[in-house]
Amino acid sequence: MKISIITINYNNREGLARTLASVAEQTCRDFEYIIIDGGSTDGSVEEIQHHAAIIDYWVSEPDGGIYNAMNKGIAKAQGDYCLFLNSSDMLYSPDIIAKVVPLLDGTDFCAGDICFLYEKPEVKVVPDEITAYYMFHSILFHQSTFIRTALLKAEPYSENYRIVSDWEQMLREIVFRQLRYGRNVALGRKRQTLAEGTYCCAQEVFLAPYLQRLR
Repeated sequence: MKISIITINYNNREGLARTLASVAEQTCRDFEYIIIDGGSTDGSVEEIQHHAAIIDYWVSEPDGGIYNAMNKGIAKAQGDYCLFLNSSDMLYSPDIIAKVVPLLDGTDFCAGDICFLYEKPEVKVVPDEITAYYMFHSILFHQSTFIRTALLKAEPYSENYRIVSDWEQMLREIVFRQLRYGRNVALGRKRQTLAEGTYCCAQEVFLAPYLQRLR
């Protein structure tokens, strides 16, 4: 099996329903689907149960935050690659997994462009090369980045941070350890994101010790 799609959810039934529909409509089934719910009380569990036929594993229980939940998903993953498609996120088209599977060639990080569904949809294009400068200003979006499962199991996300652990992992593994990165096709759609200033502020503080190593 090539891919483990992992969805993290907490009290977001409406967004979860969109994500589930996006996964259900895929023409290629060479993936397993894992849902980690944080003990929702808004009907999310009923939504999960309604789509039980497409879900390989799910759990609904309190967790220690988003990265603890993501690590729970990683622990259950059996595919060669993990894709985090969290509640409200959607795959770009019904055939996108079919298009991506042949491109997953063992590269550690395979990333694609992402379409943000603002009033006017906007496509964010990922670069051909990831540098410290790029990571200072941006991130590879988890909705459109396939990461080797073995890497994630060996180096799970830090649970010491609330919002930057996925960014920190990408910076460490791609920029400083120079693991293999490849640009792919348009993969994911996302309805909303953190304000740019929130990420830049967090990254500026976190990146400081790494920048010292570049001098």
